[in-house]
Amino acid sequence: MKKCYYAICWSLCFLLAGNLSAQISDDKINTTDLTKINQLGAVYMAPDGKKAVYTVTAIEPDPENKDEYKYSTHLYLTDLTPGHAPLTLTRGPESARQPDWSPDSRAIVFVRGVRGVPQLFVLPLAGGEPYQLTRLKYGASSPKWSPDGAKILFLLVCPFPLCRKIHY
Repeated sequence: MKKCYYAICWSLCFLLAGNLSAQISDDKINTTDLTKINQLGAVYMAPDGKKAVYTVTAIEPDPENKDEYKYSTHLYLTDLTPGHAPLTLTRGPESARQPDWSPDSRAIVFVRGVRGVPQLFVLPLAGGEPYQLTRLKYGASSPKWSPDGAKILFLLVCPFPLCRKIHY
């Protein structure tokens, strides 16, 4: 049994070493090459199963600091039937994340920073701009629609001593 285990381990090592040597190149990697990498985040299927929203994170130049870069995450919508190109749902300097579908698949709630504080926004998919749902001093996160679509549950972000004093 041990011999079989060692044989499998050595086989994997040789396989990986062969793949790594095939990737060696004389081309140098520059810092700016990182800006070409986009990372797919989580994918959220619409309740009706016809569409999906997903996040893409990219490294972009920071407009405030000329020599710096920052991560930026935005939402994209794709129709799950063939022949449709993905649509960019969010743009701009502030990232958008944590999307959640309304039960009727007509809107998406998501989190976006406003002056560095996370707030909830709702985007109606029939058209129009996202509108800000919350204006909380310490922010909100992790939105979830209620099953009937009448309410949105979210986490309230606040320092512990203040949270004890909040009355709903």
